Amino acid sequence: MPIWTSHTVLRADGDGAREQLRSVTIAEVDAHFQPVVGSERTYEVDTLLIAVGLNSCDELLVKSQELGLKVYGAGDTAEIAEASAAIFSGRIVGRQIARDLGAVVTIPEDWSTLAAVLRSRPGKVQPLTVAELPLSVHPVIRCVQEIPCDPCEASCPEGLITIGDSIMNLPHYDGVCLGCGECVSVCPGLAINLVFNDYDPSGEHSLLMLPFECSVDTVPPGAEIDTVDMDGEPVGKGRVIALRERPEQDRRVLLLVEVPAADKLKVAGFAIRGPSVPIVTAESELDDDPIVCRCERVPKSAIVEQIRGGVRDLNQLKALARAGMGGCGGKTCTELVRRIFREEGVDLGEVTAGTTRPLVAETPLGAFVRGQEDDRGE
Repeated sequence: MPIWTSHTVLRADGDGAREQLRSVTIAEVDAHFQPVVGSERTYEVDTLLIAVGLNSCDELLVKSQELGLKVYGAGDTAEIAEASAAIFSGRIVGRQIARDLGAVVTIPEDWSTLAAVLRSRPGKVQPLTVAELPLSVHPVIRCVQEIPCDPCEASCPEGLITIGDSIMNLPHYDGVCLGCGECVSVCPGLAINLVFNDYDPSGEHSLLMLPFECSVDTVPPGAEIDTVDMDGEPVGKGRVIALRERPEQDRRVLLLVEVPAADKLKVAGFAIRGPSVPIVTAESELDDDPIVCRCERVPKSAIVEQIRGGVRDLNQLKALARAGMGGCGGKTCTELVRRIFREEGVDLGEVTAGTTRPLVAETPLGAFVRGQEDDRGE
C-alpha cells in the first residue's frame, strides 16, 4: 500500500446515479500547504477516510481543572498516544476513581512505568535478517522497530518467542516450533508467518502460513497469487492451498500458500490487485470556496475576507464570520481555520486562540458499572 506524505485531497467525485464515491484527486503540497501545480493525480477509489488530525479531547478536563473540580483524564483526554496506551491508562485511572470512592483496590507499582513506555515514541529500526533454520517448521518474524508490543510472546504455547525485560524489545525466537500458528494469528502488524520446510519431499516447494484480512473470495483455494516481500516488491508466484478460520478471529484468516523453496524466506504477503494507476477524468472545476465550518455553513471566502481585513483573533473571527459558533464548539473547523491563516502567510504566533467551550454530556456513574442487581433491583 503506497503512502504519500505531504499530499492532500483536492476533490472527491461520486457516481451521481448510485451516490457512491468514484474517485479522488490528490496533489502534493508545498511548505505553505498549497497544492503544487502539475502534481495532481486522480485514482479510482471506493472509500475515503476523513479525519480532523491528532487533536486532543481535553477541553472539558482543562476547564474543570480551571474551576478547581476534581477530575480524571485518560486516553485522548490525557494525551495523544497509541490505542494500547489509552486502554492501559484507563485501567489505571479507573482504579484511582474506585479507590477515591472508597473501594479497596491496588494499583501495581510498575503500572506507571509501563504506561510511560506505552506512551513513548517508537524506537530504532533494526535491519531485518531472516535465517534458514534446520527445522520442519519455524516462524519468520519481520518485526524491525522497537514498539510496545508483545502478543507473540504471550501467544506461543511453548514459550519459544521472548521479548525480554522491556516490552520495547524486538521478539526473539528459539526452539522447536509446533506449527500451531498462534503467533501468526495474533500479531497486530501481520509481521509473522510460518515456513513449513517438510511440505514437499522433493524440496522444490515450501508451504507458508500467511495472515490475511480481506475477503477470502479473492483468494479461493487453488488460486494463483503474486507474492511480495516486506516492502511490497514482487517476489514471484504462489498458490493458495487452504485456509484456516478461527472463532476468536472474525476478521483474519490464515492462508496456506505454496511457493518455490527459493522464495520461502522472501515472501511476506501477496498482492490482491494491481498497483494504483492514475486515471484520466473529464476536466472539472475545483471548488474554490469550500465549506470550512460545517455547523454554520461558513465558506472559506468569508474567513479569508476577515483575515485579509486584519483579524488575528479566533474569537473575533467567530463573531464576524460565525466560524466555530456551532454545536461542536469549533472542534472540527479550528484546525482548518489555522491552515487558512498559514495559507494567507500569517504566522500562527500572531493569532490569538479562541475561548474553548467544551461539549458536555452528563453521564451517571451507573452507566459504567457492570454487575448483578440485588433483591431490591439495585
